[in-house]
Amino acid sequence: MKYLESHENEQLSVVELVNIMSEKCWNDSYSSVCMKKRILEYFGDNIIIAEINGKHDIVTFKSEAHAILHSFYKRNKSDECKTEKAAIISTAARFILNDIKAKDKGKNTYPQAPEITS
Repeated sequence: MKYLESHENEQLSVVELVNIMSEKCWNDSYSSVCMKKRILEYFGDNIIIAEINGKHDIVTFKSEAHAILHSFYKRNKSDECKTEKAAIISTAARFILNDIKAKDKGKNTYPQAPEITS
């Protein structure tokens, strides 16, 4: 449990924690099921164990999970904002291009330099 506390900003799988314990305690390490139970007993509501069928269970502190979710939310909003800006610019460019194409242009006369710059 001390290892998990000292690595509170990391996400570790239950299997990784069992392996770390077996390296340090040799034959006295927990099974994955027992490790999950002990973690939940020790940390209570301060810990999250993400369980998805067919994948390793991931352990993280609630405070770290909150920080991850907030940064993910901000990242998505930021990406959406950039995409929206690009779409607005692209639409404006199409309007400008259509306006230019719609201008009445004669091939016999060209505008004078002052007319173009103003």
